Amino acid sequence: MDTEGSQSSLSSSTQDSPHDPCKMFVGGLSWQTTQEGLKEYFCKFGEVKECMVMRDPVTKRSRGFGFVTYVDQTGVDNVLAQNRHELDSKTVGTRFGIKRLTLRWPSHVELSRSW
Repeated sequence: MDTEGSQSSLSSSTQDSPHDPCKMFVGGLSWQTTQEGLKEYFCKFGEVKECMVMRDPVTKRSRGFGFVTYVDQTGVDNVLAQNRHELDSKTVGTRFGIKRLTLRWPSHVELSRSW
């Protein structure tokens, strides 16, 4: 999941934050919701930069959640201003998305396998 883009207008403190102010988590999606349907619904709140429905890598079935990234924070504000969102006959939940974190073990920690 790569969401690189120009964020030069954001302050450095915003860039260091684990929250991307333009990215939203969308939960409770119907199994039938497609990426195109997700984008079609959320584009009425602002210009969508990227959207994705997360799928199981083996079965390719929707995992019931996704992410929407807007070009600017106005889209997120417009979504949050509305209390209820219904997509494909299901009420979905929305909240701020979180940037993917890369976890690394400290160099002084040794991992051993006991199996």
